[in-house]
Amino acid sequence: MTFPLAWYRTVAARHHDDNTLSTLKIAGVMPRYVQDVATLANGSPYFENEASRQTSSMRWVGVGAVVVALGIALGAFGAHELKETLTANALAQWHTAQTYQMWGGLGLVFCGILSSKLDLRWAPALMLTGVIVFAGTVYGLALGGPRRLGAITPIGGVLLITSWALVAWHAFRAEPNA
Repeated sequence: MTFPLAWYRTVAARHHDDNTLSTLKIAGVMPRYVQDVATLANGSPYFENEASRQTSSMRWVGVGAVVVALGIALGAFGAHELKETLTANALAQWHTAQTYQMWGGLGLVFCGILSSKLDLRWAPALMLTGVIVFAGTVYGLALGGPRRLGAITPIGGVLLITSWALVAWHAFRAEPNA
């Protein structure tokens, strides 16, 4: 037995506790995607339980650590293997890409730590995408890739700026611990 989506939203809006939603979930009448919409409409946290929030937090810490480790490796590769091959300008581009990759990786670790306290759904994903686009295109330009990559690079920069702005927005909106 299923009900229209509007019915679930109405139920969620009228009941500010999870009792009605839990009852509907247990009864098996609420499809999963509707459960998510109803949970969000009810003002409940995005994550259904603390364990899933902690798992997501630790994943972002792990992803950030991998991005930092790769940044260190690419920085060493640029300093030792590419310094004889690349021009001074290309080495400067390589260093810029490596610097932004490191800051992005540290930002992902930071987001992972903060996401156990703040609802940072989009910030880490935007940050990772920004690092891949920005640093990836600058690395490509440094290695002599097509100049068209330079037109894509600002997209990565905008994603990075947006992700940090989201972190700031969520931090300012958070209620202080009592």
